[in-house]
Amino acid sequence: MGGLLGLLVPLFLAGCTSLTHPTKPASAFPDEAATCKREAAQAAIAAGQFGLYEDTVYRTCLRHKGWELR
Repeated sequence: MGGLLGLLVPLFLAGCTSLTHPTKPASAFPDEAATCKREAAQAAIAAGQFGLYEDTVYRTCLRHKGWELR
């Protein structure tokens, strides 16, 4: 489960130039990304769906925290 997310996240990030936040420095991203990874893993377990579902939850979490692809 975590391994799959570990593979999907770099693929997701490789296709973009960067993730930015309008009010937070880039140094805040790792902590928020880790929080979103945990939330995505928990949501996937609760839903019984993994892979793409977990990646979607992760990306949605980051968007709700204000991170945008640039």
